[in-house]
This record gives sequence, structure tokens and C-alpha cells, in this order.
Amino acid sequence: MGIRFRKSIKLGGGFRINISSSGIGYSWGIPGYRITHTASGKTRTTTYIPGTGISHVTEKPCNSTKKTTQKDSFQTVNISDVKSGDISNLQPAEFKDLIDKIQFTLTASKVSTWMCLCLLLCASPVFLIIGILGVIIKVLLYFKWPVQLEYSFDESPTSQNAFKRINTWQILKESKQIWYVDRVGNTTSSRNSGGATGAYNRIPAGMNFSLPFYIRSNIQLPVIRLEKAKETLIILPDSILLIRKGKVGAVKYQDLSIDIYAIGEICHEAPAKDTKFSKNVWLYTNNDGSPDKRRKDNRQLPVYEIGRIDISSPNGLDVRLAISNTEVLQRFQSEYPN
Repeated sequence: MGIRFRKSIKLGGGFRINISSSGIGYSWGIPGYRITHTASGKTRTTTYIPGTGISHVTEKPCNSTKKTTQKDSFQTVNISDVKSGDISNLQPAEFKDLIDKIQFTLTASKVSTWMCLCLLLCASPVFLIIGILGVIIKVLLYFKWPVQLEYSFDESPTSQNAFKRINTWQILKESKQIWYVDRVGNTTSSRNSGGATGAYNRIPAGMNFSLPFYIRSNIQLPVIRLEKAKETLIILPDSILLIRKGKVGAVKYQDLSIDIYAIGEICHEAPAKDTKFSKNVWLYTNNDGSPDKRRKDNRQLPVYEIGRIDISSPNGLDVRLAISNTEVLQRFQSEYPN
């Protein structure tokens, strides 16, 4: 057994430095609770009842940075962010009234929020009055001033297509997971990445039928929220409404290009419960796809089927969705009106 050394130095205020043969750590606590950062980088939280010997300890491993190698992730080049262009280019004249109404409501909501914060600074009657006015505006925005969307459908082909389009988008809700793609790139060599030539990053997206507070409708409308990108897509019968960081845009369906297809994605595990396994591929391959036997660390990687819906327009819209269930995607593709 080797020689061990440990010394604890109290600094006051509950702080303590712990010196041992493995390094220096520190801790802080009060009676009944202490947080310790060990020399190895672990964080230990101890909760106890003084004088009883009863305690509960939880420990988190150190946040070490793992060196990324080709074995763990493919090397990619030409990486670019996927994002739509200037939202001011997504404001067709026929939707100007709708866009202006929603924009006014969003601006009023932002201003009223700042006014409400004045209630926290009610040292003077002026702040109190401004705060109360902010609350009143908030109430009116929620209950009296939301933008009303009213739709009716007749027997004409155009009207029936619009109605079918809304119902078709709702099919995607049956998929266990919907993502959006925020970054794409190319692999440095398909022979060193299981034959893959491209790579992309998926971010979970939310899809439901809950409209933002500033919009009301007499029909159920699909809403796709891209939280990290701070974008919301609202599927309307005649267009797609895009709301990004407090700005509003819209694109008519006749100006949209919607590409629907499936790809094989190399994953360490199934991205979602309903994602279908496709095949295994070798990490290092020859030109014909056979395994490169010169590589001792060569191994097989699973490939899963991922659905894709790419939505774009000539004036800058670029949204790329990924769907976990390709059977749901096939239904969407077969029923989506031309």
C-alpha cells in the first residue's frame, strides 16, 4: 500500500481547501450541506443531518474534454449553417395586411412586457402607472386583440386542395420525432466514413396545433417550432407563415419548393423508437464498398432510414426537416396535393 497524504485548510465562511497526494481540491458548505470539487475534477454533493450520521451523497464525473478522432466522428469540411435569408424578402403584397397585424401585435407584446417590469420599480407613481398599463395591454392582447384567421372551404379544386394540404401536414404528428437541420457539411473522404459523403446536424423540433397567443383560427393549423433557431412555422391553407425573432414573413405555396425523400444516416443507435434500421456499413471501405482490411480498427456502423422534407423558395426561405418514421413520410408524400 502506497503512502497517502491529506490536509484540510479552513478559510472561514464555509470554505475549505483540501490538499492530498492526488492534487488540490476545494469545498464549501454549511451545516447539513456541502459541495466538494475533488482533485480529480469530480463534483460531490453531500446532504446530511448533523449529529445523526445520516447523509446522502451524489457525485458527478469531471467534465473532461474527449479528444475527437475519426473513430468517434467523421471529419467534415465546407460546414455551413442552414438558415433562411432576410425575412423582409418574405413579405408578398397579398399578405401585407396579415403580416402587418401580426407584426403590430408582436411589437405591442414586447413593449407591454417592458412596461410590466416597471411594477418591480414602483418606487414612484409613474412606474406604477406604466406597469399597470402594461398589464392591461397584455390582457387585451391575449383576449381582445389577437389576429383572427377565418377559413371556409367550398367544392372548388383550389379550396379542396387547400383543405387537404392542412390535413396532410397533420400526418407528420404521427412520427415519434421531428428535427430540423441547422448545419450541413461534407466528409473529407467517403472511404473513411462508411461511404458517407455528407453530414448534418439535427435539432429536435416541436410540432403541435397550439397557435401563438396572438393568432386565433376557426380551423386546426399545424405549428412547427424551431426553438434554437427562434423560428416558428405556421402551416396555413394558402401559405406558410414564418415568425423569426419578432419578425413576420409568409410564402405562397406556388412559390414554394418542397422536396420529400429518405436518406440513410449512420448513427451509433436509433435516433427514435420508430426509426427503421437499414443496414450495416464498414467505417473504412475500399472503392467498391468492401471493408478495408488494412485498418485493424475497422468496424461496422449501423445505418438508419431518416425522412427529409426540404422547404425552400426563390426569395430565401430554407427550412430542412428530418422525420424519424419513413412510413409516415411516405403517407405524407402520397397524400400531399400537387
